[in-house]
Amino acid sequence: MDHHYLCGIIQEIEIKENIKILYACESGSRAWGFPSLDSDYDIRFIYQRRKTDYLSVFSIEEDIKYPIVGDLDIYGWDIRKVLKLLYKSNCTLYEWLQSPICYGDYSFFKNDFITLLDYAPNLRAHMHHYLGLCNKKMEGLDQSNISLKDFLYIARSLLSALWIETNRSYAPMEMKDLMQLLPSDLIKSLESIIMIKASVREDFIFSPDEKLCIYMKNTFKKLKDTVMMLPALKISVEPINSYFIDLIRKEDDDN
Repeated sequence: MDHHYLCGIIQEIEIKENIKILYACESGSRAWGFPSLDSDYDIRFIYQRRKTDYLSVFSIEEDIKYPIVGDLDIYGWDIRKVLKLLYKSNCTLYEWLQSPICYGDYSFFKNDFITLLDYAPNLRAHMHHYLGLCNKKMEGLDQSNISLKDFLYIARSLLSALWIETNRSYAPMEMKDLMQLLPSDLIKSLESIIMIKASVREDFIFSPDEKLCIYMKNTFKKLKDTVMMLPALKISVEPINSYFIDLIRKEDDDN
């Protein structure tokens, strides 16, 4: 689908919802680097309402969700929700801000906001998140056949957890960066699998490489034993509040 067309959808949402979209990106397999022929466009955005909306006695909705139509899956989070999720060190937020596919970036929002990610990511929570995603599907590695989509979801989640354990930092979003942690022969194997996925549909079933499966199962077991050794830090409230106040004040300056 044409990138310019998708950027136009973001502009239409901004007008329709009477909001300012600060940032919009692709999430999911297209941004991770292993789409299928029929992968959805998972469009995610961060938006800001008018200053008076945040002064209301009654709480305002902090999500905008649209029904999935065709291959378009679109939803967004209010900046206030985003900052609450940042305080909880939400992994999804960390991924959005690293997406290689951008559909809108108001006044270089990403460059300013991404510095907040480095304050104190809760690496233990991040690693638990990725291991949890693996855990739901690990038994598939013991089968002779598995969904190619599920296999790559396991691989990416596992390598994200391994990145955190190895580098003591939050994981990059793209598979091409994560797979550098693998031995060279397994990198080639995973690259071949990603090439297959690019030419098939989401429901494709295949027989995974046995050596890669063994590596993944052994790594999962090791990481489950080491996750509690990681720091469980929490970002301070002050920079989050300061960021929100400055953002709202900037609206006055813009007007």
